[in-house]
Amino acid sequence: MMNGRIKYKGDFINGKMGGNGQYYFENGDYYIGQMKNDLIDGYGKIYYMNGSIKYDGNFVNGHRHDKGIRNDMDGNIKYDGNFVNDKKEGNWLTFSDRDLDIYNILKLIIIIKS
Repeated sequence: MMNGRIKYKGDFINGKMGGNGQYYFENGDYYIGQMKNDLIDGYGKIYYMNGSIKYDGNFVNGHRHDKGIRNDMDGNIKYDGNFVNDKKEGNWLTFSDRDLDIYNILKLIIIIKS
C-alpha cells in the first residue's frame, strides 16, 4: 500500500509481481501491462493520472526497451522510436505542435483513402 492506496493489482508468480497487472506510481501515474520478478517487463502502457497515455511500448527489467511512443499529457505524440536500457537509441521521430498538426492531417488523409 502507498499512502493508503493500492500500489499493485494483478498476478503474482512465486510471490512476486508477474504476469499481467496494474502498477501505481507515487506521482499518480500508473502502468498497465506485463510484469516479471516485481518489475515492469514486457509490453505495457504508462498513463498520466488524467488517463491519457504517457508511454506505449516494451520494457525489460523495469526500463523502456525496444520500440516505444512517448506522448504529452494531452495525448499528442512527442517522439516515436527505440529505447535501449531506458535511453533513446537510433533514429527518432520527434514532433513539435506544428508537426503534430501536419502528422494528424496526413494520417486522416491515409484513413480516408483506405
